Formats: sequence, C-alpha cells, structure tokens
Amino acid sequence: MFDRQHQGMLEYLLAMRMMSRGLAEDPTYGPLLDGERRYYHGISQGGIFGGTYMALSTDVTRGVLGVMGMPYNLLLNRSVDFGLFFTLFNVAYPDARDQQLMLSLIQNFWDRTEPNGYAPYIRTDTLPDTPSHEVLMRAAVGDHQVSTLGGQLMARAIEAEHLVAGGRAVYGLTPADEPSGSAYVEYSFGLPPEPLCNVPMTACDDPHGKIRRLEASKQQLDAFLRTGQVENTCPGGICDFPDQSGCAPGATTPACQLD
Repeated sequence: MFDRQHQGMLEYLLAMRMMSRGLAEDPTYGPLLDGERRYYHGISQGGIFGGTYMALSTDVTRGVLGVMGMPYNLLLNRSVDFGLFFTLFNVAYPDARDQQLMLSLIQNFWDRTEPNGYAPYIRTDTLPDTPSHEVLMRAAVGDHQVSTLGGQLMARAIEAEHLVAGGRAVYGLTPADEPSGSAYVEYSFGLPPEPLCNVPMTACDDPHGKIRRLEASKQQLDAFLRTGQVENTCPGGICDFPDQSGCAPGATTPACQLD
C-alpha cells in the first residue's frame, strides 16, 4: 500500500509537469492551456494528500485543500467511512487499546506519504530545491468523514492563520481578518457540537461535500488561486449556513462510549 502511495504521488507531480509543458505545446490542445498558471485544488482525500503534494511540488506554489486533515491514525476512528473496517478490526483486536497501538504503529508507514510527514515543509524549512508554498485550508464543522480536529492539526503544522468568519476560535491559530499567506477557515452548517471523544460525528446531514457548492466558496477559491489573497467572501463575513443542516428536531451530538 505504501509503495503505491509513493507511486501515485510521483504520478501526480509528473502529470502537472506534462500538462504545463508538454501538452501546453501540443498544436491541438496547447492553445487551451496556459502552462504558466499552475495551481492545486484537492477535496477530501485530495485535500489530505494535497498537503503532501504541496510540500513536494516544484511546479505549484499555491493550492486549496478542502475538508482535509491528518494524521490517519486520528482520522480513522472519527470517520463514518471506516465503520465496516473497524467491525472487522474488532474481530482480531477487540480491545480498543490494542487498536490504538496498532494504528500508531501503522502511522509510522503512513508518515512516508501522508501530510503528517510533510506539512511542516510546505511553507518553511522547505525540501531541497523546492520553493515555499501557500495553501488555503477549508473545513466543514461537523464533518462526518474527515474530522475538523485533523484539519486544525494540519493548520498548526503549517503555521497558517485562522480567517475570522464568525465561527469558533481554534487553539494555536492566530485569528486574522486578512490573512497573509496560508490560512485556515471553517464553514458552519448549523450542526450540534462535534463529539469530544474518539467517535465519528453522525448527527444531521454530512457537510463534507457542501463547501464546494457554495457560491461564496467558489469566489474565495478563485480569488486565492489567481491572486494569493485570502478573502472572506461569505455573506456579511459570516460563513454560517444553518439552513443546510438537515437536522431533525432534537438532533444532538453523538454519545461517547465510556465502557
């Protein structure tokens, strides 16, 4: 698995090189491309591994990471996507402490390709012959698939600023109305508070795919990729859309398992 992840990352890097140089000179398709305008936009798994891509790329220096997070040994327990996986995991390792030990051991291999091993090198202390990069990180509060806790960890590793958008404060991030360089912003959709324990958020509709559909987020994406400026394009500067919660009356935060 880990060797294939290395191969996949190499192919993404070379795909940009091919598109921006070789294909941009193609007589048929070249006129449709501007090889000098090279950006990255990844969502979910693309947002997660986009952290690795942005640390490694020598062609792309500006990228947007959507609903991202790290490390995987934190994300898996808090994701609804891995429910079946943990059902099988419980057969071999019924003790939750053993499960955490196993995930921590596997994380040593994941670090070779996932952003937990690369995020600190995106902006500063860059890898040899690699330029500094800037990223805009966008998380959905109450995400069922990628916990915002993981997104906040990535933002702190990058030393991003927290775009003030009417939501909660984030520990370890400096709030800024007009961030310079990399930034982290949370979009809220009116869900109850996320669980504090190691379980997925399951209340109401999953906001994982909702940021990309907002007109305000499209404008923000366009502005950052074109100019490098982080703008608050939400109505009134408040990135809160409670009408999209999908919450049933009385919806509450999932209960924590105490046994």
